[in-house]
Amino acid sequence: MDAGPSWDFPPNPPNRQPPSPPHAHPTSPGSRAAEVALEREKEWQKEERQRRREEKQRMKDDAPSFIERMKKSVFENARRKSTKKGIRKDNGEAFKKSKKTSSIKSKASKIKARPASLKSAAASLKSRAASIKSRVESIKSKAASIKSAIRQKLDNVKAKLKKKRDVESSDNDGHHHNRSQDDEDGGGYEMSGGLDSDTERRDRDEYESEDDMVRELDPERRREQRRRRRRQARRMRRRKRRERRAKRRGTSESESSENSEYYISYGSTGRWGCLVM
Repeated sequence: MDAGPSWDFPPNPPNRQPPSPPHAHPTSPGSRAAEVALEREKEWQKEERQRRREEKQRMKDDAPSFIERMKKSVFENARRKSTKKGIRKDNGEAFKKSKKTSSIKSKASKIKARPASLKSAAASLKSRAASIKSRVESIKSKAASIKSAIRQKLDNVKAKLKKKRDVESSDNDGHHHNRSQDDEDGGGYEMSGGLDSDTERRDRDEYESEDDMVRELDPERRREQRRRRRRQARRMRRRKRRERRAKRRGTSESESSENSEYYISYGSTGRWGCLVM
């Protein structure tokens, strides 16, 4: 039996999809705006080319009149210059004004005017130089006066310092000399008690007050006053020592008797705290 094609499953089934539309670019809003802008640009370029062509044509049409205007302007200026130079008609003849004399006169006047200006300029320069020189001299004199004042002040300060050093050295030397002299005179009898210290303090206060009165005066006077004060203090100390020695010599005759005035006043140890032999 001859087997034919099966009608249920045909070998080539028909294409049941709808036919595709013709090929076209997708149109979006952005692409549409770009196309519109491109068309506008093309139109503007076309208009610009047209305007340039018209401008060129107008310039070609106006060229002869422009050249005429240029010629007129150039030659009219030349004519004006020639009339200014002095071309004129007199008795039917044209002649030029001779400007040599006027130019010579102007040059001579300039030459004459120049020396005056040069002289004034030289005079002004000289006066300026003199003023500058006087100013420099005044500045130099001021500087010299300032230097001399500073030097004088420095000399005064140095002299004051030197005098102060001399006074201090002389005071120190006098103090050492007084101490050595007191030791030579007998420093063992210096323990004079409260009475001597009070009198010395009063005398010292008195002399110090006198020294304060003349402290701001001449340093030589102040130095002399200190020397006088030291001499007076030495004299007072010597007098007190002599009084003590005289008193001790007066009591030495009766120092063996215990009922003497010396023993009654000071005891067996004596006034200076030592045994009386």
